[in-house]
Order: sequence, then structure tokens, then C-alpha cells
Amino acid sequence: MKTNEPITPAVRRQAAEARWNATLDAHPSTPEAYLRRMQQELEVHQIELEMQNEELRAAQAEVQAGLERYTDLYDFAPVGYFNLAADGEVKLVNLTGAALLGIERARLVGRRLGLFLAESDRPALSEFLSQIFASGNRQSCEVALRLEGKKPVILRLDGRPTPGGGECRAVLSDVTERREMEEQLRHAQRVAAIGTLSAGIAHDINNTLAPILMVTGLLREKVADPHGRELIEIVRESAVRGANVVQMLLAFSRGVEGERVVMEVSRLLKDMMAIMRETFPRELTLKYDLAGDLRPVCANPTQLHQVLMNLCLNARDAMPNGGTLSLDARSVTLNEEDVKGHPPVQTGLYVALRVGDTGTGIASDDLQRVFDPFFTTKVREKGTGLGLSVSFGIVRSHGGFITVESELGRGSTFSVFLPTVMEKSAVIANLVETAPAGRGELILLVDDEPMVSDTMKLVLEFAGYQVIIAGDGAEALQLYRQRQDEVKLVLTDLMMPLMDGAALIHQLRALNPKLGIILVSGLLESEKRTQIEADGVDCILPKPCDRQRLLVAVARQLARLENARM
Repeated sequence: MKTNEPITPAVRRQAAEARWNATLDAHPSTPEAYLRRMQQELEVHQIELEMQNEELRAAQAEVQAGLERYTDLYDFAPVGYFNLAADGEVKLVNLTGAALLGIERARLVGRRLGLFLAESDRPALSEFLSQIFASGNRQSCEVALRLEGKKPVILRLDGRPTPGGGECRAVLSDVTERREMEEQLRHAQRVAAIGTLSAGIAHDINNTLAPILMVTGLLREKVADPHGRELIEIVRESAVRGANVVQMLLAFSRGVEGERVVMEVSRLLKDMMAIMRETFPRELTLKYDLAGDLRPVCANPTQLHQVLMNLCLNARDAMPNGGTLSLDARSVTLNEEDVKGHPPVQTGLYVALRVGDTGTGIASDDLQRVFDPFFTTKVREKGTGLGLSVSFGIVRSHGGFITVESELGRGSTFSVFLPTVMEKSAVIANLVETAPAGRGELILLVDDEPMVSDTMKLVLEFAGYQVIIAGDGAEALQLYRQRQDEVKLVLTDLMMPLMDGAALIHQLRALNPKLGIILVSGLLESEKRTQIEADGVDCILPKPCDRQRLLVAVARQLARLENARM
């Protein structure tokens, strides 16, 4: 035997067998040899037992290591594992399952799972267990777990009976985030569907209101009777109100942009606070907090004021018996996690405007619906359900988003996040000057609504212009090619059959890069605006617009073209 070979039970057994064989060879039949042979045989058996014990110890160690691996996988799995009796008693549970329920495992075993669920969801758990034991098939259900001081957690249970049939094995997983994402997707789809419907309705209403606004402006100059002018003004104001409602619908549905300026939100918040101090009930306590490092935002001041007014009025209505209304603004930096669920919002620096109250609060089941159009928690006489949905659309059109946090009896906080910009710019002034009369310039008017085009033609001709009309982009392109040398200006709608306004403008620019073009549209999305501005159109009028604004825009464009030729 080699001196450096380890002395293992197997080696010892070989040595004992060698001695046994040597003894048999030397003393085959003497009593002493017999005893010696028996002793050596016992030695061999002892060594074999040691070898077996060693193998058992190795197998036991392997089993223990496997058990530890299994225990780790079982206890620290990303889902909860339960063994449940037919009445819901917890027989076995892993650490994850106990953590999901917020209780120690030792205290959980032996208690019924239904005790930890919302009372309204306990029947669902009972039905889940009954179906498992009755059918013997796999079943699933979703239940809500309500932990004190925390928002509800949505749990999914998937279970099947054990082979013996006395218990069932169930997997418990937290699907709260998935359900929230699905609800956000459903909300976005509802908003998109209603937006498409609203945009179509708004387009038709715009075409109805446009002739009214223009004709009333024309009639005021023709009617000398004061009473008659007063009646005309009533009609005009009603048409303007209708146009404003349409703009609200468009702001909600498609995020239609109004005129925007780079502005400081501090001035807006101070004005809002001044209004509330003068008009809100005295039993309300108003708090105001404005950070000093706020950067400006690019926004439509009127629309942003409307958003804040809606939120503050809702806060006031939520505190009929008094309370505290707080208004504050902070600069915040949003990361990927912050903007998740609010596409297409980008990360970066934002201004957060918060309107908080200590009022009645909003039920958790209603929180996902507060921005839906026509949904309201107010009584019918006090709410239409459009305020928050319109605010949602306005903020979205500005590249931001709104969030809400609320609990019943503990008030609500609405947060408006708006992206900031670096520089300030001048405020765009409204067109209020008087338009000079035309000198017979030929204008090509393009609109697929005869009532609109006929009215605009009447207004323009009364102001001293010549007008030819096309019913769509294709007809307009043909007319322009025929009278290219005479046409001084093109007035075109956006939404038309065969060839829309954007395509027409692109074709006209290819024929004459210096042609004067005015777009008149009530529905202009940011993508279309970018395309049209790239084609050199800097004059875009809202539809409907009144007679004065139309004539001023036409006069300005013609004057600009005249100056460019000089």
C-alpha cells in the first residue's frame, strides 16, 4: 500500500480482506485459524457498516442542502404560497404570503384567510374555495386587501386541490400595479374615443356658429335701430358662448392649442388667491405658498386660469362647512418612474401647482373616474362633470399631467405638473385694430361647407375684396393654376374631403413660395400645426372667428405681401 494514500474505510476493508485471505492460506483448518478468521470477518463487516454510515451521512447532507434550497425558493418567492383548508384556514404559508398580508407567519397559520380581506370580497374567497373542492379543477379570483393607513392592494388567487383532496394549494400575487396600468389604459382609450366623437361634433358646431358670428358683425353696421342692434348683440354673444364651449370640448378631446406665451405662474397664482379672498366663503381658511425658484412655463394664460379655477371651485364645494384650502407651487424634477403611466410626458424640470382641501374627499372607487367627462360626485344641480375632464385635456395639451390623492373624510389634493422653459417672451396681443377696406384683391376661399364659404364671401365682398370659392383642396388647386396671376391670398379650411388644407398648402407652396395663405380651423393638432408652419403659414385663425378678426388678418397678410414686393 502506498504511504501517501489516504486511509479510507474502503482501503481498510481491502487490507482486512487481504489479511483474511492470508490467514486462510496459512492455517486452513486449526481452531486458532477459525477464531482468527471470525475476528477478521467481523472487522470486515464493521468496516462495511462504517462505509454505509458515511454514505448515509453524505446523502443526509445532500438532502439537507436541497431542503435549504427549496425553503429559500419557497419562502422568498415573489408570490405567496398557501395551503388552505375548505373553510379558508391557513395550514401552511411562505414568508412572502405572510408579508403580503402584513402579519407574522406564526400568527397567520391556523387563522382564516378571509379575516384579512375586505368584507365585501370575503364571499368571493368562499366561492373560490367551494369551486376548487367541488370541481377539483384549478380556479382563480381577485380580492382586495385593505391595510390600515394604506391604499387597497389587489390580490390574485390561483389554486387547485392537493392530491389528497383535504386541502388546496393557492398562489397569492399582488396585481395592484398591473390593474392600475390597465385602468390607465382603459381611461386613455375612453378619452380617445370620446375625444374623437367630441372633435367631430365640434367641427360641425363650428361650421354652424361661423356664419352667425360673421353675419351678426355685418348686421351691426347695417342696422341703425338701437333695439335691433341690441338683439343682434344678444345673438352674437350667444354664438361666442357656444364657440367657447366648443373650444372646451376640443381642449379636452384633442388638446387643441390656443395662443401661448412664456409666463410666470406666480402671477397667476396670486391673481387666483385674490379672487378667492374676495369671493369664497369667509369660513374657509386660505393658505398660499409659492417657492422662489420657479421657472416660467409656456402656456395659454386663459386656459391655465380655467384649470386653476376649476380645481379651486371643486375644493370650495368639498368644504360646505368650512375648512382649509391651500394653493402652492414648487419646482420638481421628474424621472422615469414619476412620468410612468402619463405618456407622452417626458422627464425633466416641471412646476407643480397643488390645490388641496380638507373637505369630504373622494371614494377610492371614484378616483379612477374623476377625469372622465360627465362624471361628477356632486349633486346634479351643482356639477356637470366637465370641469376636471376639460382641465385634464388642457394640461395634457401643454405637455403635462394631473394627479389626485384623496381619502373619504380627509380631503383631496390635485397636482398639476407643467414643463418649464428657459426664456421669457412677449405676450401676444389680440387683434383689435380696425381693418382697412379692400381694393378689389382676389381671394381664393376654400371650404367644404357652403354656408360657411357663402357667408365669408359675403363679408369679404362687403369689405371690398373679390372672392372665388372652392369646395375642397383639389378644386382649389385647379382654380389657382387657372388664375395664379390674379389670386393674392388663399383662405382655407383644414378638414375637407379629397384633399385637406394641410396638403393643399403644401401643393400651393410648391407652385408659389411667396403666396399669402391663411388657415381657418377649429381643430388643429400640434402635429398638423408643425407641418403647416413648416410650409410657411404664420397666420392661423380659430374657427369660428368673428368678422373683425377675419378682416384684420386678411388686411395684415396683404400688407405684408405688398411690403415684401417693395
